[in-house]
Amino acid sequence: MVTRDGVGYVVHTPEMLEQGTEVELSVETVVREDSITLYGFLDETTRRLFVALNKVNGVGPVQSLSLLSQLGAGAVLAAITAKDLKGLTIAKGVGPKVAQSVLDNVNIAGLESEAIVVNPITESTRELAKTLAGLGWKIEQTEVAAQAAQAALPDGSESEQLRWAMARLRGDV
Repeated sequence: MVTRDGVGYVVHTPEMLEQGTEVELSVETVVREDSITLYGFLDETTRRLFVALNKVNGVGPVQSLSLLSQLGAGAVLAAITAKDLKGLTIAKGVGPKVAQSVLDNVNIAGLESEAIVVNPITESTRELAKTLAGLGWKIEQTEVAAQAAQAALPDGSESEQLRWAMARLRGDV
């Protein structure tokens, strides 16, 4: 709940925000026949990606928010750039049909270079990707898997992240 001038608003965000913390959000308003829903983002790139995802037939705000919540904007952009179907289907509520539609229809022109700012590839991500590549996977897939593993298990050990990334590459996650 966001309060502004004594009026409360419910704003859905992909990030967990601590209650009582003051943040500035870039807001996207989605108007439907039966509702007006607000979606808030900590940065403009994530909001623009949310809008691009929503333009795809069969993808709604809930699926878009699910992708951004679970993977982060950088991993979503990386998966779209690499045409990595499995990279998108790990998000809850996003099946192969929706993921393929996203890969075929999302225009990320102007957003690709911003992925580094939103979700930088860290040294630990590179090391995890190299380890996965050493096990036989293609490097384009391993970077996305490494980012997704670190997003899914931010406090996990390196071995836990490696197991998770391998399961994702096999299609088990």
